[in-house]
Amino acid sequence: VFTSGSTGDPVPHPKTWGKLVANGRAEAGRLGLAQPHAIVGTVPVQHAYGFESTFLQALHGGSSFWAGKPFYPLDIVAALAAVPRPRLLVTTPFHLAALLAAGIDLPPVDRVLSATAPLSAELAGAAERRFGVPVHEIYGSTESGQIASRRTTAGAAWELFPGIRLKQQDGATVASGGHVEGRVPLADVIELLADGRFLLHGRHADL
Repeated sequence: VFTSGSTGDPVPHPKTWGKLVANGRAEAGRLGLAQPHAIVGTVPVQHAYGFESTFLQALHGGSSFWAGKPFYPLDIVAALAAVPRPRLLVTTPFHLAALLAAGIDLPPVDRVLSATAPLSAELAGAAERRFGVPVHEIYGSTESGQIASRRTTAGAAWELFPGIRLKQQDGATVASGGHVEGRVPLADVIELLADGRFLLHGRHADL
């Protein structure tokens, strides 16, 4: 898989299929997708987050996903209405904010997942009140894959996926274990907590 190139030229990162299978199963377990869900994603499947949370969930989480590319609020509503429940909305803070601000009727959703940018507690709370379900975030990178999650309204700390380890050395945080391919330095400023969780303070490049 390749990084997006937003901070330089796209960089390739080899992935093995076995690790990708473990990635999809780890996410399904963390989100409690024991029952198959119909997934509507506002992120394209060629994006790492979209690939992991729609395509891999269909293959290894027992779910299906909407094959279209809903972007605008009415597109998202139409896609949700077209699939059976239970429904999982895989989205971003940008799309979620636009969807809530549109002031249109929203079909019932059983789970909401967000990634690609920090989700504010205010926006997460507004989404939970509107949908009546918890909103979760995924943390990861193209290099490492998804490695942690949190319910945004429950606090700032992130909980690692099973088997994932973080170690700090030479001013950087390195992820390994689980479905991570080798040892992967993370581009973010991370504070490790005594209980095994961590806080995210931004990107090294922002300093």
